Amino acid sequence: LTAEQDLAALRAYHYGSPDIVESPAEWFVFDGAGTITAFNWAAGRENVVIPWAIGGVPVTVIRGGAFQRSGIVSVIAPQTVTTVGNSAFQDCSALTSVTIPQATSIGSGAFGNCYSLASVPLPKATSIGDYAFYTCTTLTAVSLPRLQR
Repeated sequence: LTAEQDLAALRAYHYGSPDIVESPAEWFVFDGAGTITAFNWAAGRENVVIPWAIGGVPVTVIRGGAFQRSGIVSVIAPQTVTTVGNSAFQDCSALTSVTIPQATSIGSGAFGNCYSLASVPLPKATSIGDYAFYTCTTLTAVSLPRLQR
């Protein structure tokens, strides 16, 4: 395999398509231990694809408040992200699309006041904090895992 084929395969695995390209690492404040602690918001950074690794370290957590009050419109997280902290996307009023396929834990108020959010697929979620979708007035669906009986 070529490096280009390897990269396409990694993108297909992490994002569901080889054509989705991760946002530059400089867009994020990363603690070097797996957590995105903040997002460096600027015009032109509305559509965010979180890298599966920064500096060779897998991204596993979006810390509370990391994207809060930014002007993002869409966010796609890789397969490595399993935790979304409290208020991580709170007050992102332009946010319309969220893809976090492996998130098991969603913090309190994580998407609070995301007025433009219509649906959120959370197929692996096992824990969702209080007020996670508080005042998401256009939210019509949250897809959760099927319960085992």
